[in-house]
Amino acid sequence: MNLYEISQEWQELERLLMESGGELTEELEELLGELMTAEVDKIGGYLMVRANFKMLAEGAKAEADRLARKSKTALASIKRMEERLADYMESTGKDSIEHALGKVRLQYASQAPFVMDVKTEELPLDFTTERTIVDANKDALKLYLKSDSQKDRETVEAYCHFGEKSKFIRIY
Repeated sequence: MNLYEISQEWQELERLLMESGGELTEELEELLGELMTAEVDKIGGYLMVRANFKMLAEGAKAEADRLARKSKTALASIKRMEERLADYMESTGKDSIEHALGKVRLQYASQAPFVMDVKTEELPLDFTTERTIVDANKDALKLYLKSDSQKDRETVEAYCHFGEKSKFIRIY
């Protein structure tokens, strides 16, 4: 029996209890015991499967984190090796080296990077642009929506609203 069926059985039991004037007959008592056992067993099964999935997810995340660190370390090592190789080639004046595993060539970017030596505020006005950023003041809008004043709420209800609260379960 799944949880939906158990829920329907509970509703049926409630209906039968109402019909019997709330009197718990032997038959109803037996049905109540079966439903309580089925529900507890079913929820226990859900909790066990959930715990297994949670352990799997945590293990996979830990493994992903470990592999991400390993990848980051490997990429940093490659970068350092390439920098050392470039320094060597520059210091020896070689612009290419051939090997059975491949060819290494020292090259320079077509453009030098642009570097600011002063803060923007220190530049003459001819070399600056002014930007205006307009953003919603969500804190103010929320205050008006929560206000005890109908007038305040009506002021902002054309622009925003609170959505439905999400539902969730918490398992301890």
